[in-house]
Amino acid sequence: MHVNASPGPSAPGTTQLADPLAIGRVSRIIRVDDRSERVPKDKWYKDGLNFTCTQCGNCCSGDPGYVWATEAEVAKVAQYIGHPDPRLDQRYLRRHGGKFSFVEKEGGDCVFLKRENGKTYCGIYPVRPLQCRTWPFWDELLGSRSAWDSAARRCPGMNRGEHYGFVRIEELRVQRTW
Repeated sequence: MHVNASPGPSAPGTTQLADPLAIGRVSRIIRVDDRSERVPKDKWYKDGLNFTCTQCGNCCSGDPGYVWATEAEVAKVAQYIGHPDPRLDQRYLRRHGGKFSFVEKEGGDCVFLKRENGKTYCGIYPVRPLQCRTWPFWDELLGSRSAWDSAARRCPGMNRGEHYGFVRIEELRVQRTW
């Protein structure tokens, strides 16, 4: 289930999460303007999580999968890589079920993952799609501590670096546009 953030009925600058089930079975208002938090007791990450991208490329490679992109995101990528129009061809993009996903290279790397001189980096980092921008704060990883820990075994940036409080994690988790 996805939660959409919508302006709440209270003070300006306050965001109310539209689906109370997603934040602890009781409707709560999370004040985003001053970051005061009423955190549900049943969220295992209620004290926040640490993450800093190390640009290892592990989240951009491996088993086959999908990196979803909207038409607007595809247009941003096309412009960024100097493509002549706002669409990308089959070298970069595939359609699946009416949606767009980036192509994978042989071996499972995202088509935009670069490996040069022992370094790994995203070739479209400034315009990467929302799915990439919100890693690792995805519903499936936040669903349980064991799911998070399983992903952290492949991602050296998880459980290290910058601290994200509960409200920021929820903002990223429910974000639908950038």
